[in-house]
Amino acid sequence: MSAASLDKAHAPAPPPSGGVRTDVAIGVLAAALAVAVAATALAVSPRFFLTDDYATYFMPGFREIARLLAHGQFPLLTDRIWSGGALLQEYQYAVFNPVSLALYAGIGQLNDLALAAAIYSLVHVAVLGGGAYFLARVLGCARRHAFLVAVLAPLSDWIFFWGAADWIPALVSMAWLAWAWAFLILTYKRPNWAPAAAAMTAMTLLSGWPFTNLALLLSALVAGRVLFANKHEGRLRAAAWPTLALAAGGLIAMPAILPVQLYVAYAQRPVVAGMWATDLTGLLEFGMPFVQTHWGAFHHPYETVVRPLTFAAWFAPLALASANWRRLAANPAAVIVMVSAVAFAALSMISHIGPFRWMFRLLPYYQLAILMLAGLALTQADEDGAPWKFDRLALVIAAEVWLAIGQTRERALVYLAVAYAFGALAWLSTRFKTRRDLRWTALALVSSIALFWLSLWSVFLGGYPRYPNNWTTMGSAPTAVAGLSETPMRYAIFSPFEADPGAPFWKTYGPANTALQWPGGSLIGYSSMTSEAFVDHFCQIGFGTDCDDIVARVTKPVTPTGRGLIDLMGVDEVDVQREADAKAFAAAGSGWSQARGPIGEWRFSRIKPQGLVTWASPGAAGAVVSSAPARIVLQANNDSPAPGTLVVARAWYPTWQASLDGRPVRARALDGVLVAVDLPPNSRGRLTLSFWPTGLTAGLVLAAFGIALLAITAWFPRLVDGPAAWIEGLLARRAHAAGPKPA
Repeated sequence: MSAASLDKAHAPAPPPSGGVRTDVAIGVLAAALAVAVAATALAVSPRFFLTDDYATYFMPGFREIARLLAHGQFPLLTDRIWSGGALLQEYQYAVFNPVSLALYAGIGQLNDLALAAAIYSLVHVAVLGGGAYFLARVLGCARRHAFLVAVLAPLSDWIFFWGAADWIPALVSMAWLAWAWAFLILTYKRPNWAPAAAAMTAMTLLSGWPFTNLALLLSALVAGRVLFANKHEGRLRAAAWPTLALAAGGLIAMPAILPVQLYVAYAQRPVVAGMWATDLTGLLEFGMPFVQTHWGAFHHPYETVVRPLTFAAWFAPLALASANWRRLAANPAAVIVMVSAVAFAALSMISHIGPFRWMFRLLPYYQLAILMLAGLALTQADEDGAPWKFDRLALVIAAEVWLAIGQTRERALVYLAVAYAFGALAWLSTRFKTRRDLRWTALALVSSIALFWLSLWSVFLGGYPRYPNNWTTMGSAPTAVAGLSETPMRYAIFSPFEADPGAPFWKTYGPANTALQWPGGSLIGYSSMTSEAFVDHFCQIGFGTDCDDIVARVTKPVTPTGRGLIDLMGVDEVDVQREADAKAFAAAGSGWSQARGPIGEWRFSRIKPQGLVTWASPGAAGAVVSSAPARIVLQANNDSPAPGTLVVARAWYPTWQASLDGRPVRARALDGVLVAVDLPPNSRGRLTLSFWPTGLTAGLVLAAFGIALLAITAWFPRLVDGPAAWIEGLLARRAHAAGPKPA
């Protein structure tokens, strides 16, 4: 059988008249049902989605992006924090994703942060549900099985309990990845889908999650290997178009990717010892909910009970156990899904690869692949008229329960009850004999939703997560939003808390990036890539301090200014948690008034507020003409015959540039964290400080090239077909000249 006929044999049957409209309606219904079920988490906790990093990092960043957009500023940089303020180069904020930007602008108008987080998550649950249905149909699943997969894909353990409620870029990027995969497959069959495939590839890469980028690359490599394993003729020309779409989509995403790659040299993301890594048992538990997983990092095992991780669908192992694997193996699309699942699973068992921490973040792609395989197996069983045999199902159930009990023997009775319920569902499945019709689909769907609700109930019954979901919701943002640079800077010195400090504290401060959630609060911020100088000065990565000498660090004079960081940063208010730190701060300098704050903290207010220019060398001066996060204009002068220096109260990031009346002058880092500008001797004029990330210009040029490449090849497809046909002919001639391989 030729490659072309093989592909045709396993392509989805063309839909009947009105089939596309029917598929659109079913896909929309699946997305709506997934959103409705996911939204029930809000009944358990109104701030379910605003958890951990979502509260301390992502939502503050989203609101800051919305604030900048409202003031006509593209979100390259924020002036509100000292770590993580280079918004574009943080990557996870997805500032070039147009859908995300539109949503930021919308939810940025809401004072209820928990509601804003829920809306953003649920929109992407809908996108993923629709994309999963589309992907399942393109792979060849029957409509009812595609519907089942689409509803459950956004509700699988990892993507819902981790992606939708913590590491939100994982959900966002995976939502677009499902569409990218589907359009790439369609492009292999019909080249005119290449622009759509490129657009969805770009949306995936622009969504800010490196693990999705890795999953897309892995699946593309797997597809190439599977399609050309036997060097079937006729496939090169077909594969040229999805390859073009991948390349064009990657080029379009370069404005987001290139600045990050070059920023890594400045920032650091150190490897953390003892990170989580899944194991074979965890990978095999995709059909068993409520598993309390014991994981390790090769050196020592430990227990993670924070959130569900492994469950995808109870019927998935039953469908796979009953599958006709010989027929599945003859389907290139099914083989690509299978091998991709194995690759995702294998990598998730590694704790880290370079800057890629927590490789168990590849689990959702493994789970989605498992769901797609289950849908294909169900469809194939229906086509073959193959019944589900209860003995095989019982063996699978017994294996799942044995694995679960091996993990958590103290919950043996719970899992025996689950096994009994699964056994009943499996037995009911056998009653449908040789065809799993809509009645079985309804049984699988209703029971799966019930299991999802039980997971929610058990999670909150167990107190998930210990931090910070049991804390009181942070206070609402004021309705009046300050201008771009009109908020007095406040800095908080707090030690890590061994216990929940109570509602008054969290209503006043909240973790980490409070300064971005509304004006005021901590100026430290949080970043996944923190500079080494920042860590040395503030001895912290997130909220709170990790050392006892933090006051000495921020008040120690900086050469050559003779002033402390707290002065050079332009901070006008300092809040201190401990009495010893308050006494140390009071002794470190004058010019502050002292009072007690609403939660008993010591509050220091500067008697004479600081300006934007916090230090000038003798003879130098600078007056603010205008100020925006990424552009500052000063009227500067240096009357000294020696070079002069101005220190500006802004966080240093690479590629700050300065010019004096259009002539370049040096902008540099002072002590690694502040912006300093060197003025020539006896100079004066208009000093302009501007921030433009390294690699952004090149990225924009490459994006334009990617768009042009799509347009040109769409108009002149022979530019792709011609070279591919020539290469195919060359390979065929070489194979013919080499003769048949010896037996």
